[in-house]
Amino acid sequence: MFIFTSCQTTMASRFAEILENDLNDLENSKDADSTKRTVKRSISLFREFRGEENDAEGMSKSELNSKLRQFFGSVRTKTGEELKTSSLVSLKYGISKFLKDKCGIDIKTDAEFSSCQSIFKAKVVDLKKKGKCSTMHKLEISPEELQKLTSSDNVVFNTATPYGLQKKSMV
Repeated sequence: MFIFTSCQTTMASRFAEILENDLNDLENSKDADSTKRTVKRSISLFREFRGEENDAEGMSKSELNSKLRQFFGSVRTKTGEELKTSSLVSLKYGISKFLKDKCGIDIKTDAEFSSCQSIFKAKVVDLKKKGKCSTMHKLEISPEELQKLTSSDNVVFNTATPYGLQKKSMV
């Protein structure tokens, strides 16, 4: 039979003392800066749509669902054009993350938000039909243009110069 004798001394060394502020800082630093910007932008835009400064904490789920349906169906760019699919997905992610973290509401899985999800999916399909789902990439650099870039006249990509040597991996 095993008897615990000096458990407290060995256990105490395995765990550091941590303050509540340290735990809060750790929790706040879990998200990347880009995620924080996305959430802030999404909530700001949703508040602008609602015309209110307060958070969605005071709204009932059915009221929030109704507002989100209208928001996803009507949101546009600053110039009034349709959003690209990726932008709409980003907005939904930001709002969803905010509501889940701050209000404990999950608009992705909660049954009360099924009509909001339905409108969102319909909007994504509509945007795809309108050609707003693809990213426009730049044309590939032709071999002639690449030769110009790597020629001895060009300091930027010339491997005979220190700066060009640093940039060699780009070519």
